[in-house]
Amino acid sequence: MMRREIFRSSSSTQVDQMTLALSNVDNNTILPYFEPNIGPNPKKFKPSAELFKYLPKDATFRKGTLFKKCSVVGNAGLLLHSACGKEIDSADYVFRCNMVPIKKFSEDAGLKTNFTTMNPSIYRTRYNYFKRDSDIEKFNFDLKEYSGNLFLPCLMYTDSAKSCFKKILPAIHNTNGRLTTRVGNSEHLLGILQKWKSSGIHLMSTGFYLTQTAITLCNEVHLFGFWSFSKAMYPVPRVLQYHFFDDMNQSKAHSFNSEFQLLWQLHVNGIINLHVNDCDG
Repeated sequence: MMRREIFRSSSSTQVDQMTLALSNVDNNTILPYFEPNIGPNPKKFKPSAELFKYLPKDATFRKGTLFKKCSVVGNAGLLLHSACGKEIDSADYVFRCNMVPIKKFSEDAGLKTNFTTMNPSIYRTRYNYFKRDSDIEKFNFDLKEYSGNLFLPCLMYTDSAKSCFKKILPAIHNTNGRLTTRVGNSEHLLGILQKWKSSGIHLMSTGFYLTQTAITLCNEVHLFGFWSFSKAMYPVPRVLQYHFFDDMNQSKAHSFNSEFQLLWQLHVNGIINLHVNDCDG
């Protein structure tokens, strides 16, 4: 089974290692940064009180956690006007990428938010580096759309760690228990990557990482909004925007075509369910 293959690829791919918590990190822990670790002499991160004050007692998932059905929602333009919202929300657990607006696109992308990622760069690209109080207020207003877990991959590189611990985490105001902030474990990221390095994947996209993680957590994994192409030919030929929710140009940081080929192979082999057509609504 693919779940066992991922677990065997690294000792850090167990589900209770995905996020940092007071139960799995202490003053003696030394963690790698994700991106520099690809090259020689990777830099290391040593946790301190600056981090500990933001960590919950327990990790997001206990070892052995297994959901019956999960949806992983990508951000491809193919999802726009798909009417897949109800089908996405029918899952027991929903993973979402990078704080996409929820209510505005609920018909196509659903409303359920169990686990939502936030790339640390978002505080720069959407919220003006938090230079003004109004930027922080808008950030916290936008957070009201989400519940469950907000996942921050802070240890991608040194700058993202500084952004997380100096800017983003201190800016998150009282969420009344609705939203729990989670800091990603870079060893888990690297463990998942280890499985796919030989396939040409060197810097995973958020969606690819969440898919591999969902395989370890869910009996059924359903993918929506995963499409690496600028056009679709069925049911009618049409040009697609990169994201279904904005007009951003496609990132060149990731190997989207290689990732999609792998996802398609997993779909063909019955390991995941890749939805590329419109839903019944």
